[in-house]
Amino acid sequence: MRNLTLFVALLLFIACKKDDTTTPQQIIDNGGIDVIDGEWHLQSSMSLGPLLSYEPGDFILTIDTDMEQAQIENNVSADEPIIATGEYSYSLTTDSIFIDLLRYGHFMDSLDLIITDRPELDGPMYRFIRIE
Repeated sequence: MRNLTLFVALLLFIACKKDDTTTPQQIIDNGGIDVIDGEWHLQSSMSLGPLLSYEPGDFILTIDTDMEQAQIENNVSADEPIIATGEYSYSLTTDSIFIDLLRYGHFMDSLDLIITDRPELDGPMYRFIRIE
């Protein structure tokens, strides 16, 4: 009887497949990203060099998950940091954020949105804050 119970438990474990993609609402419901929609201001970026600080309004990322769009207002330079001014397609998975098909990592640090660009290869980490 014990072998049968172990066999059934093993079958259930193998049969359950984890879905790698998660909608923004599922992430919100599961306590991952509290609210990703809205306007985010780049506060700092860090890679191998010194920490770079930005003023509110220097670089603004506005995310609209319903429209699957990200709007960038880059008042720093043509394409640094991250990407040039414009409207881009946007999607989200449990560990990635895609802006114009470019893949970045993401997580929340307290109320700040952190977007990473291959930190395992010393890529930059961007810290975004909300300005109310």
